[in-house]
Amino acid sequence: MSIWSRIFNPNSTQARLERARLAFQKGDYNDSLLETEGLVDAAAVQLHMEAMAAMVEVNLEEYRALRSAGDRTEAEGALTRAKHFGATKEQLEAARKSWRAPS
Repeated sequence: MSIWSRIFNPNSTQARLERARLAFQKGDYNDSLLETEGLVDAAAVQLHMEAMAAMVEVNLEEYRALRSAGDRTEAEGALTRAKHFGATKEQLEAARKSWRAPS
């Protein structure tokens, strides 16, 4: 993408997709989701799905960490966020079971 496109058309599909890719590569999955929201380009839709899956994993891991730390309320919030991002019933059940494993 040219510098002129970035300057004069920062909200074009290509500009948003480029920003989304950079955010995803840095691990900023939520920023990637925000950039791809509403885009219908096949590459944008694919990246959006990948970012959603990454956010599921981030929140499931946060759930496990919070439960291990004894913070049940915040842990349930992480589980709710994982569900919002598309976690499957199996992923949720596995997370609930896994935090007990170290005991």
